[in-house]
Amino acid sequence: MSLFATPLLFFLVLIDIVMILFKRWKVALCITVFVFLLNWYWQIYPLHLKSQASHEKTFRVVTYNIYPQVDSIEYDMWQRQMLLEIKSLQPDILCLQEFSHREMEMLEENLCQYFSYTQEMKSERRYLKWHLYSRYPMSNIKRYKPTEDIDTTKISSTFDKSIRTHKIRQPYYSADVHLPTGDSVTVISCHLQSNGYSTIRRSMGCEESWFKGISRYYNAIQSAGKLRIWEARNLRTLIDSIGINYHSCRRFQRFKPQQYSCDNTRKYTV
Repeated sequence: MSLFATPLLFFLVLIDIVMILFKRWKVALCITVFVFLLNWYWQIYPLHLKSQASHEKTFRVVTYNIYPQVDSIEYDMWQRQMLLEIKSLQPDILCLQEFSHREMEMLEENLCQYFSYTQEMKSERRYLKWHLYSRYPMSNIKRYKPTEDIDTTKISSTFDKSIRTHKIRQPYYSADVHLPTGDSVTVISCHLQSNGYSTIRRSMGCEESWFKGISRYYNAIQSAGKLRIWEARNLRTLIDSIGINYHSCRRFQRFKPQQYSCDNTRKYTV
């Protein structure tokens, strides 16, 4: 049922607006309460009832999934636009998932002029990689094995390769970033399973209509959701373990600056 949570909530909100326009206040109030309860149950949209207090020890994290799906002639313009956005955001830590070895050379070169430290993660596929960039030293960089089993029944064969890969290594990395204050924070860069719609669509012939693949889209979304829940459970276990370690020591020992660094020639050294 959670598969239809977002469209259902959207539909109920539209009805709520109509009821308000027609001044059906009691019906509108009931629908509003029902929408909040459904949102609370499915946890679709987070709600913050009070503002978070600001703290002087702050840092900015920016993350992108930049799987290259634009035409090759647009790469240069696209990368320059992305660089301008990154520079305007001024992140202290930048996480990039599905970074292309081939098409992103200009982006990679310019990022090394902005960040002092970087770590390239081992790619799952031949032409893609993951990157962490940081203005501050990083250590303890890891990729994790799953801690829970997955029930593969009723999962489409489209995801067989992802399951085999993620049983060996989960699709996320962590790194301890050492801030100038002397504190250390663990940053996790993750890229959980997509819904598989584009994979199904690409596998269909150009002459096949969109409607012909409806059953396959549905099966893919159901299967991807099951795989993503498994990935999220493992991720939650990791986050909980980091929290336990944090509360047990409260503060990491001060880090000795011996870390991967990047220079303007895009060479990574220890």
